[in-house]
Amino acid sequence: MRATDQDAVESNVTTFEAALCDMEEIIETPFVCGEHFSVADCIAAPWVQRFSVTIPHFRGIEVGAADAPKTTTWMKNVVERASVMETACPEDGMISAAQRFFVKFVSPGSPASKA
Repeated sequence: MRATDQDAVESNVTTFEAALCDMEEIIETPFVCGEHFSVADCIAAPWVQRFSVTIPHFRGIEVGAADAPKTTTWMKNVVERASVMETACPEDGMISAAQRFFVKFVSPGSPASKA
């Protein structure tokens, strides 16, 4: 979300998708450590929720990578888990918080900063 021009956005998307692909080596779907939701998933859940909401909202980019099917499935499993959904910040709250912080301080050139 820090990018201030389209070239930087595209570069950051490439870097983000590469990181998702790197995770393919460690993900044991449906969760990080295999069949059971673990502490690792608990720690990652708020971050997965945030970027699954804020990146599409502010940048119009869907989170996931065609070359990272296990990672993409894992992220979907995490955000759709009942306990995660019950404790999640509402999407409008995530967007509002991101609007106040990221757009104002980190990414003044993003399309959302003009809203």
